[in-house]
Amino acid sequence: MGIIILVIYVSSFKIFLKTFVISGWCVAFFIGAGYYYIQSQTTTPAEIENESVPYYDYIPESKGVMFNFGTRCVYTYLDFENSSITVMINPQETESKGYKADFVVNADYNLIAKMVDYFEGINLEIEGETLRYTGGQVVDLLSTNNDSSLRQSIVLSVLSKIKEQGVGVDFFNMIIINSKTNLKMPDCYFWKDKIDKIASNVNFLNN
Repeated sequence: MGIIILVIYVSSFKIFLKTFVISGWCVAFFIGAGYYYIQSQTTTPAEIENESVPYYDYIPESKGVMFNFGTRCVYTYLDFENSSITVMINPQETESKGYKADFVVNADYNLIAKMVDYFEGINLEIEGETLRYTGGQVVDLLSTNNDSSLRQSIVLSVLSKIKEQGVGVDFFNMIIINSKTNLKMPDCYFWKDKIDKIASNVNFLNN
């Protein structure tokens, strides 16, 4: 009787062991398959590049800015659409020429000095000699010389620096905090991205 019970016990244990091993392999298989599926789903989107989405090149709205320095003024029309800047030195009026001052900047020569020093000086040709001038030196020239050609040379030199080096948001912020103006940072924030390009095409209009 004991032998029969032992045989039954051994047989049952073999069945249990076989079932356990098969179940273990099934569990391992399904876990592995599930892990592989999850990994494939999470990595696939990162590898897909959507080349059909076009790059949007934002172009700021063209604006006119009038700089008033006491009795002297400089008008600049920033034409972002046609990639150019139109400049008038001491204009008597602008609207008759088809331009308007969207923004007015009232400041003293200290602002000019800061604009020049932003580029660590500008090059000016004075009496046939080209020299590098700091902001303070440019102000001294303006204080003793009323020649509009000098002002045109200064404007052209500053714009040349903008074309070569570009400017950041800090350049426009410097203008705003050193003047009385209706120009706000949201108005000119995106100018930095295009102003170097339009500064390569400068047109001066005479009164």
